[in-house]
Amino acid sequence: MAASHRYLQRVMPVAVPVAQFLAPLPLIFAGILDILNPKVAALAGLTALAPWLLKWARTGRVSRPLVVGIPLTVLAVTAVVSLQTAYYAGNSLPTVLTLLGCIALFATIVNTNIPPRKLAAGLALIAAILAVYFVTQYAYFPYPAENEPWQRPITALALATGAILPNVAFFVPHVNGVAAFLQGALLLNLALVRGSQNRQRFFWLAVFVLLGYALLITGSRGSWLGLAVALFIWGMLWLSVRVKRVGVAVVIGGGLATLALLWALLTFSSLAQAAQSRFNLYLSSLYLLADYPFTGIGPGKGFGLIYSRYQLLINHVFLTYPHNLYLTVGLSFGLPGLLALLWLMVNFFRFVIQVELAAAPSPQKMVFRAAWLAVVAQFTHGLLDATQFAGELWAMPMLFALLGLAILAGHTLHPSTKTVPAKIRWAVAGGLAILLLLAGGLFQQQLRAAWYANLGAVAQTRADFAPALSEDEQAAFRRQAAGYFHRALQIAPHQPTAHLRLGLLALADRKFETAKEHLQQAYAVQPHNPAVLKALGLTYTWLGQPDQAEALFRQRSDLPAIKSELDTWGWWWQEKYRRTDLAKQAKDMAQRLSVE
Repeated sequence: MAASHRYLQRVMPVAVPVAQFLAPLPLIFAGILDILNPKVAALAGLTALAPWLLKWARTGRVSRPLVVGIPLTVLAVTAVVSLQTAYYAGNSLPTVLTLLGCIALFATIVNTNIPPRKLAAGLALIAAILAVYFVTQYAYFPYPAENEPWQRPITALALATGAILPNVAFFVPHVNGVAAFLQGALLLNLALVRGSQNRQRFFWLAVFVLLGYALLITGSRGSWLGLAVALFIWGMLWLSVRVKRVGVAVVIGGGLATLALLWALLTFSSLAQAAQSRFNLYLSSLYLLADYPFTGIGPGKGFGLIYSRYQLLINHVFLTYPHNLYLTVGLSFGLPGLLALLWLMVNFFRFVIQVELAAAPSPQKMVFRAAWLAVVAQFTHGLLDATQFAGELWAMPMLFALLGLAILAGHTLHPSTKTVPAKIRWAVAGGLAILLLLAGGLFQQQLRAAWYANLGAVAQTRADFAPALSEDEQAAFRRQAAGYFHRALQIAPHQPTAHLRLGLLALADRKFETAKEHLQQAYAVQPHNPAVLKALGLTYTWLGQPDQAEALFRQRSDLPAIKSELDTWGWWWQEKYRRTDLAKQAKDMAQRLSVE
């Protein structure tokens, strides 16, 4: 009995943390592997909850202070609600399951008794495994050929080292997903190198080189930007004298500006084109978010069809996600989800500032600093990409692991760090509630109209894309959508989403005069909305008003694409509907747009 007791004393300190870390993994893998069986998902969810239920039963409390617990809860709720608003829940369920599993992983890390440095080492080693796979198998991945001049030497280097091992590739990771996964671990590695000695230091230096090389060959400018911002902040914090900080800031800033200028000079045309394309995507995504502000469109694979149909006005997928973390979250979960993410960021960085000001320099503080700067790198990268919430769900756990590690390390450094006092919290909450009530009273007409327009957009989306609907069911959803849009216009006669969507419905039914009336109203409110410009331009074309149509088309930045689509329209009107008049008008408009 005594021997058994001693064995348990040795095993339990290891077994309990291992069990805690294993608990969220089924839920995460169910999402990543797209396992949609309800029984499997429910079992995985119960497995993720089990440690917290047991802890509550044993101690009467669930968790240490999570710092960002409330915004994470709001984000989780909006994610679950989004399953009801998505046109097909199967597209969204993988992202929701992965997100819920990642939140459980975050809570596990914050509550673990494992030292933060060991956790940082574990995350760096996991990233190193991915880096080895990516570097040694790069030549076997069917990545498209790069046309950008600046990327060709990087790709050549990657191909030269990318066949070190035989072909054992079992999945093809997106380069931006690899970059998002590795960039935070690279910063953790700096802290591990700094805090190690002798052979350990050489080992972590080797891992640092591996991660850096893998990050280089991804060609991910967004991850490089995130790293540059994080390293710049780290440099400023490392120097204690203000004059030195200013001097280093000038040197680093001047160096980065010079490199950016040289880069732009070498690849000006391609960069300018890429920047214009990205700007158009962000602008169109913002207008699309304005159509679904309360509910979002649902996370996952739904964006591609919705964006193409209602912003590009084409019937095939062009882009699969908005290439921006904040737009992706907003479109996935609506403005409540986006506000929850911003709330999370505010709480997190307030905590970071508290610990940075209170804790003395130490090896432990270096791990904390590396962890929160890794989060900074992730959020900065999110300005230009968002693979964690789109196609590469396997990259999402690293973001939440870094968040958890930073908070755990902060609690370890400064256990007395507390949240804002209850009186202040209640005062702020009360003030915000009063402001919301005042805003709701002042803008209640616009908000009610936007709500009905949002409901109409959801119904229209289901009519167009929900699988296995009969023609009668599709027609019923369209009637429901039109009813919501008209209700919105009764409340606010100039509501732009309602006018745009009614115009698109009329355009699809070839009721061009009706479409013109609604689209002109939408144009009066949203004259820069690319979807409005294109829809109204097409309407004028079919009504035989080429001057008005050309003026609208020329306000867009994608004239070659518009011309190509008009050529297709000409063939479509001729071959499918035998409308030679409309076919000729389409071809004539394409010809007019060919003239500079």
